[in-house]
Amino acid sequence: MNQSLIQDSRSISATNIGKATASHQLVETVSDGIDWKKQCLLQKKEIDTIKELNKFLELERKIYSGKA
Repeated sequence: MNQSLIQDSRSISATNIGKATASHQLVETVSDGIDWKKQCLLQKKEIDTIKELNKFLELERKIYSGKA
């Protein structure tokens, strides 16, 4: 369930240079009660996912360019 929450809050796309990027918005509640520790953990997971995607995209680029 936590993984689906992360997927819903993230927009991942591959750019034309073969890098993945994530867009994440912090949403403030009416009481401005942001759980910064939770936000930090979510962003760290996003960064780790982006790093994995970039490794995959780099390998894919090498394969298609014949340099693998």
